[in-house]
Amino acid sequence: MYMRKINQLDTGLEFRVGSILIFFGNQNSNYKFLHDQYSKILFKRIKQVHGNDIVAVDQSTPDCQFRADALISSEENIGLCISTADCLPIFFFNSDRTIIAGVHSGWRGVALNLVSKVIQNFQSQGVLPKDLHCFIGPHISQEYFEIGQDAFDILQSAAAQVGSSDMFYAKKNEKYFFDLDLLTRYQCQKLGVLEENIFSLNMDTFSDRQFHSYRRDKEKAGRQISFIVRLSDQPPK
Repeated sequence: MYMRKINQLDTGLEFRVGSILIFFGNQNSNYKFLHDQYSKILFKRIKQVHGNDIVAVDQSTPDCQFRADALISSEENIGLCISTADCLPIFFFNSDRTIIAGVHSGWRGVALNLVSKVIQNFQSQGVLPKDLHCFIGPHISQEYFEIGQDAFDILQSAAAQVGSSDMFYAKKNEKYFFDLDLLTRYQCQKLGVLEENIFSLNMDTFSDRQFHSYRRDKEKAGRQISFIVRLSDQPPK
């Protein structure tokens, strides 16, 4: 159902669900673009560190000062920004559209089950998991996400907590290829998020040249910026 709500821009994909606006950027997205295109929104960023800390954000929260990998807010017109180049940009909002969250989750974040901590934060504010909606943006697909034995063992341990660990990976020529998207969705469902409320774009950053990819471009890779915002009655320009 969400496919009908997509607005294709030169800079990425925009979704509108009532007062909720979600934007998944491509290589053309940057912080200046956000300010120019969405001038009514106050954007907040974090120093992403591949951990599992969450920052509660309001108007007074300083920009880009906290070391964390998720942001959550109940205030209007605050854009929660996530930057990625293969990791999963994940956004949550509740059915009443009163609380939003942005998550940066690479393989370490998936192994730490960061999304479950975010869901529990919603629960602490009275939101039931069945009333949550989850959007997963462009990220590296299983086909290109090759990992070594150490990372595989860690992810397998996380996978065993939500189902048969064999379903989350493929082995080709003695190499492991892991499905971070699938494991993330199962982690959400394990805590009660409904399968029909989880939407993934299934767009691969490694093979699709419209996106930055660290695996593909190494140190030359940039970062695409994505965000979620609760809009007030007065929409951005």
